[in-house]
Amino acid sequence: MGYRHSNTPQRSMSRSKTKTSVAKIKLLHNYLHMKKNKEEEVEQISYKDAVSELENILESLDNEEIDVDFLSEKVKRAGFLIKYCKAKLQDTQDEVQKALETLKK
Repeated sequence: MGYRHSNTPQRSMSRSKTKTSVAKIKLLHNYLHMKKNKEEEVEQISYKDAVSELENILESLDNEEIDVDFLSEKVKRAGFLIKYCKAKLQDTQDEVQKALETLKK
């Protein structure tokens, strides 16, 4: 009888850990699904919004606010946003250069 009683706290603690793990997995799944949707819609994001999101990620990194479970995804997203912003700036520079060449004619 004492044996059962001593196992009861372990079972409830084990269940609690399982519930926490399941909740984290669900959050991660939702985050990754959201991330995938954001990347698919990247053409609809403005440069200003991309920079703002990048600044938020960098601020979270600086303040160590990002859970280790999401750190890799946030760093990947930041890398993606940097590439996107660079491409957007290059495209804009090319367009401005073309416009200036047209004015010289």
